[in-house]
Amino acid sequence: LGGVLQMAAVDFTSEVLKLHPVLESHEEDVGNIVLDHLFRGAAVEFCLTRLLAEKAEESSVFEKVVAAVTGSEDVSDRANMAAFQSAVGLPDTILPWPLDERCMCGRDLRDAIFCCDPANPINMKAYREHLEPDFLLERSCCRQQFNGFRCDACGRLYSWQKGVVENLTGQRFV
Repeated sequence: LGGVLQMAAVDFTSEVLKLHPVLESHEEDVGNIVLDHLFRGAAVEFCLTRLLAEKAEESSVFEKVVAAVTGSEDVSDRANMAAFQSAVGLPDTILPWPLDERCMCGRDLRDAIFCCDPANPINMKAYREHLEPDFLLERSCCRQQFNGFRCDACGRLYSWQKGVVENLTGQRFV
């Protein structure tokens, strides 16, 4: 592949130089730029093909999981997806923020409370007195704003915009 791209780069470079003769004194630089772009394009095409294949594989796996639960793979059927959601308890609402930082599924939410670096979690206890419906947590690392977080284990959403509770033990939300 490298040889093919190098030959294409030589051809493209000569075309660029024909169109822009002022660049002739920079032929090597232009050639390197063209070759770099060709390699990037080939890499993107390879990655895109792989990403599309992974997406198809994920869809297939999800359809099989839905079929195992409901007996039908049809993820476009609302009734089938409602049956799946009912069976596995997928969240469809945002839940109030639990001060004990424990999800309804029992998982510790602190693992899911981070911004740019999962190894550098956000200490929500430092914001406890600010957790009101209009509070937006803004991170200094990237200026990303948060109004809640999602449990990595079950996908439930939690936000102080829906209120704050001590814990979710024994609570049921519809």
